Amino acid sequence: MPISTRAVIEGHLDSPIRKMFNLGKKLIQEGKNPIDVSLGNSFTEVFPESFYNAFEKNYLKAKKSRPEERFHGYMQNPGFVEVREKIAEWLMKNNIYKNINSSEIIMTHGACGGINVILKTLIEPIVFYDQPSWKFEIKNKEPDEVIILAPYFVEYIAYIGNNQGKPVIVKTDDNFNLNIKEIEKAINKNTKAIILNTPNNPTGIIYSEESINELKILLGKKQKELGIDIYTIEDIPYWDLNYKDSPPPLIAPKYKNSFVVYSWSKSLGLAGERIGFISFNPEITDGQENVFYGLNRYHRNWFVNANAFMQRIVGEIVGTTIDIELYRKKRDKIYNKLIELGFKVNKPDGAFYFFPEIPEKFESPEEFIKLALEGDDPLLYTPGEGFGKGYERFLRISYCTDNNTIDRALNKLEKICKKI
Repeated sequence: MPISTRAVIEGHLDSPIRKMFNLGKKLIQEGKNPIDVSLGNSFTEVFPESFYNAFEKNYLKAKKSRPEERFHGYMQNPGFVEVREKIAEWLMKNNIYKNINSSEIIMTHGACGGINVILKTLIEPIVFYDQPSWKFEIKNKEPDEVIILAPYFVEYIAYIGNNQGKPVIVKTDDNFNLNIKEIEKAINKNTKAIILNTPNNPTGIIYSEESINELKILLGKKQKELGIDIYTIEDIPYWDLNYKDSPPPLIAPKYKNSFVVYSWSKSLGLAGERIGFISFNPEITDGQENVFYGLNRYHRNWFVNANAFMQRIVGEIVGTTIDIELYRKKRDKIYNKLIELGFKVNKPDGAFYFFPEIPEKFESPEEFIKLALEGDDPLLYTPGEGFGKGYERFLRISYCTDNNTIDRALNKLEKICKKI
């Protein structure tokens, strides 16, 4: 019997980000020297020394001083209590939640694992398999809907589909800020959640305090009008990568039906280590205990527990981040060059991405891509179409890379622009 049709079709679909990453490996094998600004892989210079100190303390020295202790093994599925307690302190210190403890936190396999677990907990399935009774049921209902804001992280649609939900895409405004009027149009009786990503991937924009407050008012109004609960899922792996004087505003401290998902892949440059957490408001409508047990059940089903090794490490350095000034310098340099070359672009407030629109003199994005891939130094970026319809003339440039790669990328962009 063959595997599922879904697996055959979707298995061959790569995200735009991974397509470029894999193309880069192929080009290297062909003897070329690609300039890769497509992926959010932090460059080694940003790793804080505290990470290595925590590694040495928790493993190298501890194994000698505490030989009887089990360093590799299972723990409670939500994660080490002492680590979750430190995270709770960090959340309250940064006013993300006013009152929270370890019972509202679950350690996860990065942010993507956390988002999938939240969606599994929230979305009412159409196809339901009741394990205690072993009964299989197909419910006659419309799918729950989850609003995502374009341009969006490319995997959100897959995460929603994984959990039998329906993605509803709402475009942000011309400056990539929240478009409250369009969000209101998208909300209906089937709306279950909205995913917010700030600082944003791919734009680097931080949603304004004003728009966050307007969203809170709108969601409160719509919950009463429709007699439903609407949940917010704030995906904030870039929250610490902020070039403004104050922290990025969040809806979580103001809205009780809120979840926050965090990852250390960006703030500590630990992409690939897969460590993060889910947190939620203790005053959440369905009750703290129900939500915690639901999250824990689906996290256990999929992942058992988060990486024990990385839990111990991040538990020592909660609140530690890379030196944001390293990224600020790169941002300013690239921004000035993009403006000089005729790109339309917003200066990022956070994260480490630009999302510029190619100059009007290029007739099509295909013309630009062809020139970018010419020669022995092809430029690899992420095409904007992967972040939503209507962004075909945009490209995502990642600047979490070394200065030499950035210089090569800017020189290549200048050559491309001079050819037209």
